[in-house]
Amino acid sequence: MGVGPERIQAMKTIIDIPIVAIGGINKDNCVSVVENGADSLVAISAIVCSDNVRRETEDFIATIRKIKQNPLNRVNVKGK
Repeated sequence: MGVGPERIQAMKTIIDIPIVAIGGINKDNCVSVVENGADSLVAISAIVCSDNVRRETEDFIATIRKIKQNPLNRVNVKGK
């Protein structure tokens, strides 16, 4: 059972190690996962079950880079 993106933000206030989101990650929720503080994510099913693995991977990478390059999009956690 997943804990949801909001729990990532809560965990970032408790621990000071990189957080990797695993399980149930897809294009619909990856933005929220990263915006809530996940340092990285695993989206195996979303990628390998797509019709075009390369395009799907590139789309995920582009989305994550866009969020991480614009700190205004990220939730402010522990003054970061």
